[in-house]
Amino acid sequence: MRPKTPSFDALIQNQGICLSTEGRSQNTIDWYASNLRRFLKFLRERQLPDEVQDIGVAEARSFIFYLQNEVTRWENSLYTRDKTRLSPFSVQGYARTIKAFWSFHIDVLSYSHERALRMDSW
Repeated sequence: MRPKTPSFDALIQNQGICLSTEGRSQNTIDWYASNLRRFLKFLRERQLPDEVQDIGVAEARSFIFYLQNEVTRWENSLYTRDKTRLSPFSVQGYARTIKAFWSFHIDVLSYSHERALRMDSW
């Protein structure tokens, strides 16, 4: 029987603590957490797997596709109405965040799962 995997939210908090001990700024930690929470929100809204051990490359790629094709720069702004898509640099930031999160937590959780995200699988 496989041990219970911590929740996605708990792992986000854990990564924040680890980044803090590495001397990262609070803005950087908040940026990582915000990107990961957006990924989690995307998974839940589309009823995709949201348990860490069940999320794979297909879910990550779906999220990146969503960012490239459906998200606009100022979608939550009350004052700016701009239908411009996110820049490739912004989308790449999300991809880097997800890769770093999984690289770190695969080592921390020490689980081997065929769906686990690996940097070389992108």
